[in-house]
Amino acid sequence: KAVVSTQSTGTQASTMSVAIILLALFGLSSSTSILCTDYGKDLGGSSDGYYARPVPQQCRHNDRNGWRPTFRITQPMSECRNGYRPFKNSCFKEVRVPDTPYDDAERMCNRDQAHIWLPNTNEENDWVRRSVITNGKPYYVGIFCAKQQTEDLNKMYTVSGEDMRLITPRLRARMRPGQWIDDSRKVCVTMSRDDDNAYNWTSRCNNWAVVCEAPRKL
Repeated sequence: KAVVSTQSTGTQASTMSVAIILLALFGLSSSTSILCTDYGKDLGGSSDGYYARPVPQQCRHNDRNGWRPTFRITQPMSECRNGYRPFKNSCFKEVRVPDTPYDDAERMCNRDQAHIWLPNTNEENDWVRRSVITNGKPYYVGIFCAKQQTEDLNKMYTVSGEDMRLITPRLRARMRPGQWIDDSRKVCVTMSRDDDNAYNWTSRCNNWAVVCEAPRKL
């Protein structure tokens, strides 16, 4: 009986050791995942973070050789400079780009470690319209494509990888009735300072101006 008891105790100890190892491995895996999804928060992004929901592979700008936004900011601004103005955790700058395609406008912002601006809150939206945008002409918005034709902002993707499903509830914005985007033919969205917070699809993806948004460290 003593031998049987010893073997049973040894088996239980081994089982517990294996369980502890598995829990440790699982915990390490979970911790790694959390670090990845929190990457954007370190850049001063919104609560959902930059690059939390990247543009899917199927989304392509057919009129621009199948372009898809893939740039990621690696060096956020420590302070707003070169014409950028501060608001909360980001810097904003208007860039006039007459007849410039959407992808070229995004690259202009990328050179400053920035993306085409996407309003995150009503407060930010109102401030940029009042303090950065200088006229009522169309401006690009940092929305790029949806997997299928839709007017629903929640189903759209962004150049910054921010999650529209989290942004939409805190922002009074919508697509204008009858305006929609998809994954290849209609992928670009515009807004103007003096409209009623309604976004429009733009046919040629050639626009007048853009606001670049650069996150900064605080």
